Amino acid sequence: MGIKPRELLRTSEAIYRELGLGKKELSDDELISVMVKHPDLIQRPIAERGDRAVLGRPPENIVGTVDPFFPLAEVRATRDALNKQGFDVQLTEIKGHNHWYYDLAPKINADAWNFLKQQKLSEDPRYTQYAFK
Repeated sequence: MGIKPRELLRTSEAIYRELGLGKKELSDDELISVMVKHPDLIQRPIAERGDRAVLGRPPENIVGTVDPFFPLAEVRATRDALNKQGFDVQLTEIKGHNHWYYDLAPKINADAWNFLKQQKLSEDPRYTQYAFK
């Protein structure tokens, strides 16, 4: 995907704040360990196409071809305008899909887990137990 583990974190999750992840300097391996323990922290969906994986956020990156909230022509125009300005924006189109994520969620989530299982840590994971009242 070409991004760092920190870029996959969902910063709006309560567990992100509870663990103080915004204030901590953690290695990539430590962040992956935290995401494995707390999968709600992982941005999703992660969509695979061939040998590429893309994060389905922001909406410009992945769109259903019949999405009523993000019309395909407008999403393509946004991608093209950003590319023209030098931003490398990739677009993955899901043929026949609308905005309803939940029908595809089991496959998308399984693909995300398969992707994570293939990642190798450079050292054993380190965990810190936190007690919150």
